[in-house]
Amino acid sequence: MLQKNPDLLAIVGTIHPDHLTDSLKALDITLTEEEMKAIGEIFAPGRVHGGVLPTMRYKKGRFLGFTSEIRA
Repeated sequence: MLQKNPDLLAIVGTIHPDHLTDSLKALDITLTEEEMKAIGEIFAPGRVHGGVLPTMRYKKGRFLGFTSEIRA
């Protein structure tokens, strides 16, 4: 998306520095016009359907479970 619109800003969220390093490697990828078109067709508005995944909850880097599993 950054290649398609230079006004976009990628916001990467992670709890582990290695994941950030991996995510930043994506900045080195350049897609061809053909690849961009194919991705645009696959993810065209209205084409992708489905629910939202439950949110994973962490505390001090420890996985607590999914939002739907955690009780107050």
